[in-house]
Amino acid sequence: MNNKPGTPWTDYPNVTPEMTPSHRSHERQETDEERYQREPAHDETPERIFEQRWALSVLDRVVERLRSEFVQHGHPEHFERLKVFLLGKSDTAYGALAREMNTSEGALKVAIHRLRKRYRELFRQEIADTMADPAEVESELSYLAAVLSK
Repeated sequence: MNNKPGTPWTDYPNVTPEMTPSHRSHERQETDEERYQREPAHDETPERIFEQRWALSVLDRVVERLRSEFVQHGHPEHFERLKVFLLGKSDTAYGALAREMNTSEGALKVAIHRLRKRYRELFRQEIADTMADPAEVESELSYLAAVLSK
């Protein structure tokens, strides 16, 4: 492979010269219909896909902010163990996790409650930061919840 500076594929590490169209001229070109058949089958509009990606990026930023707070307080390992409880979908038993974390089950439940509360606060703040009018935050939160639930 020839990845000298100045070649078009240098900026794309996963693309090799053999993958570029000029190196496939001897191969049969794919038709528009064949390309269409390879497209994922779904009923999503580009706008809907954009909204879902935006909503997920907001959630990612909130989780990262929450993680940073745990790191700042010197407990990144606590975040890693507790983050599964953010969506309420953990199969981990409170008692077992409490023993692993060397705490009581009651203290663990309080920690999970505080984690979820702080997550909601950061989520609301993240949305508020994107809104020009603070009065629109509630409607945006509802809209975002609807986008994520579909």
